[in-house]
Amino acid sequence: EPLDMRLACLLGRLFERAGTDSLEITHQELAQELGTTREVVSRLLKKLERQECIVLQRGKILVGENRQMPGAFEIEQP
Repeated sequence: EPLDMRLACLLGRLFERAGTDSLEITHQELAQELGTTREVVSRLLKKLERQECIVLQRGKILVGENRQMPGAFEIEQP
């Protein structure tokens, strides 16, 4: 499964588990969970932010206006 889809699924599960539209998690923590680097996760998160699926804040990730469906994110391919 492509890393961008794994990240999207992980975020969906974390938001669902938290029961809130805000996650307190760092890019490094996400990278460790996915077995990749912080830089790769940061690039993929910026992609999701450009698509308005999420809003990035220091130490937090918020649900954006363009969230596709509860518990899951869709990442558009270029």
